[in-house]
Amino acid sequence: MSRTLLGLVLVTVAGSAHAEAQRTSRLLVARDRSADWAAELFDTKSVDFGVVATRSEVKRLIRVRNSLKEPIHIKRVATTCVCSGVSAAKNRLQPGEEAIITVTMNTREFKRRKDANVIVTFDAPKPARVVIPVTAYIRADVVFEPGLVQFGSIPHGKAASRTIRVTHTGRTDWSIRKLIVGNKAIEASFKEAGRSGNRIDYTLDVQLRPNASIGSLRTLITLVTNDQNKPEMPILVEAMIEPEFVVTPGIVALNRVLPGSKQGRRLVVRNTHQEPIEIERISPAGTVNYQGSPDKKHIQAVQVTITAPTKLGRFVRQYEIYLKGREKPVKFEVSGEVVDKVKR
Repeated sequence: MSRTLLGLVLVTVAGSAHAEAQRTSRLLVARDRSADWAAELFDTKSVDFGVVATRSEVKRLIRVRNSLKEPIHIKRVATTCVCSGVSAAKNRLQPGEEAIITVTMNTREFKRRKDANVIVTFDAPKPARVVIPVTAYIRADVVFEPGLVQFGSIPHGKAASRTIRVTHTGRTDWSIRKLIVGNKAIEASFKEAGRSGNRIDYTLDVQLRPNASIGSLRTLITLVTNDQNKPEMPILVEAMIEPEFVVTPGIVALNRVLPGSKQGRRLVVRNTHQEPIEIERISPAGTVNYQGSPDKKHIQAVQVTITAPTKLGRFVRQYEIYLKGREKPVKFEVSGEVVDKVKR
């Protein structure tokens, strides 16, 4: 078989495969028209990662919010391609609650254009299936190492820095022109580290400013290059900016309990600046008893005994932990449902 004929066959096969994938996606969507109630719970209908580099960590968070008046249950989350991954943080949502579904793409083992469908199956309050198309183009000529800027947990008011290595193989005149940073708490700069043959290396220095807001920080730094066809590539930046004091767990779930019953739980109170702390009291009084360590350490394990409400139904109760020498308390929450009978 001639090279021309072989090339034509390969193009035809690839085109047919892509067309079949698109047809399957359309059929899945069409088949689930009756699941419009479930589709309305999602904050996005599709995921397009755009052009990404090899080994880059690509991740998209999809929020599912229960806007119904009854609980919902996610039976299963799955993807139609091994090139992508999906997971759900929780699968049972009460009215008003949210869950995060994380969609990823495997940029280490797969290259060029990849398409998939994330399928979320519900079995309550009634069966439904939501299909979310996912696509990405993975460049084989650009590699990030490591694949994302991961700061981890950083105390509020502290600065931090990370370095990423960017390697291009191919064009000898390839270059990074500028960086677009998606969050003011992040500063970034790049420097050419070397050129050898058709290989070009850059270092990307990323700084987390001390004025970053408390909470989860997730943003993108976009590399703008002189590549006319695909000039931009994102790199993910993640950090958790912690307050001075952290209570774990922040939400204590009692689930189904009897009226006025006592429930024991273990809390950990931590000073992220590693300064010793001492617990004075936990309020509201009369609903909780506690026992902590007399030692002054920056991490305190506390055994609490919580008295459930006497009124039947779901409840949410706020608690405050007062620390010696600190005016503002540290807060945690207790939630559950009071029932007249607990199944054994």
